[in-house]
Amino acid sequence: MPDDKAGPPSRLVVEFRWLAAAGAIISLALAATLVVTTRSNGSDVLATIALALAILAFVVQLIVFIVQTTAASQQMLQSAAAVRPDGDGAESDR
Repeated sequence: MPDDKAGPPSRLVVEFRWLAAAGAIISLALAATLVVTTRSNGSDVLATIALALAILAFVVQLIVFIVQTTAASQQMLQSAAAVRPDGDGAESDR
């Protein structure tokens, strides 16, 4: 018979230093692309700076989203463990 019990939720665990390194590499690649594009096409400098700031803001939003999602997931797991009737949470004392 199949087991109806659900296992622990799967989580993606990424160390912060790897995330920061990947962000730095992507930022450098994007900056190099902007420099090459500006030099070869003669683009407007102000538009290039605005594009660079927009890309930077997007990367920061992604990092904040990852951190908030991780924190919410950990809080959900902690609250589920506290409410479990057979667990050692506060609700099991009643």
